[in-house]
Amino acid sequence: FATSEEQLKQSFEKVGFHPRAVRIPTKAAPIKKGSSPKGEGETKQLSMGFGFVEFPSEDEAIKAIKSLQGKLVDGHALEIKLSSKSFIPSKAVPAPSDEISGTKIMVRNVPFEATRSELLKLFGSFGQLKKVRLPKKF
Repeated sequence: FATSEEQLKQSFEKVGFHPRAVRIPTKAAPIKKGSSPKGEGETKQLSMGFGFVEFPSEDEAIKAIKSLQGKLVDGHALEIKLSSKSFIPSKAVPAPSDEISGTKIMVRNVPFEATRSELLKLFGSFGQLKKVRLPKKF
């Protein structure tokens, strides 16, 4: 997706709405070797395919949803929903009795050529990393 925050804001302003803020989250994606003349280890920011538009009131947000639902922006139909700040777990899924409090993740099948800095760039878009461990090369 190539839509910028300014383009999304203008789409709402064209029909008479004035968003307080517009945010399109991005993530760092590594550039494949050979496709960039500058060298290895480069990343570029890619859109995650969704965005947030904040309005001064809930009433204005609902009016914007009704008027812009399904409209095309940069060749993509808008699918607009109200966001909720709180997460309400589904009653159909029982909560686990032992809550997982760990924050470690293990990623398998990482190529031996991968460097620590590449992994920091790749996973850094999801939050701060305290430690990255790679297997030793033989």
